[in-house]
Amino acid sequence: MSQTIPSISKEYARVDVTADVELGAQSISFVFLPKVSPDTEPTGGDPWVTATWLGSAGTTRTAGVLVGPGATVLPEGDYRIWWKLTAAPEVPFRMAGGTLTIT
Repeated sequence: MSQTIPSISKEYARVDVTADVELGAQSISFVFLPKVSPDTEPTGGDPWVTATWLGSAGTTRTAGVLVGPGATVLPEGDYRIWWKLTAAPEVPFRMAGGTLTIT
């Protein structure tokens, strides 16, 4: 899911997450990586941001992080969003489809 958010706007960067289990109580986080190449993966030093579940629990659910003034501020540019879900014993990392563009 591609999104464009003006740098003066405060709104959710959204990601659709699908799992084999109901998504509800699990913790989810995002990392925003500059879109240098599609193969760039997060490293240990990248700043993960706690996301919020949006909508009802289910096997497909939307998560979001507020981006903009007074929230997670990103410089103008294109980003790939990676998410990680903490669902012990598993902690899957996935790259969200699309691009987040801050203008």
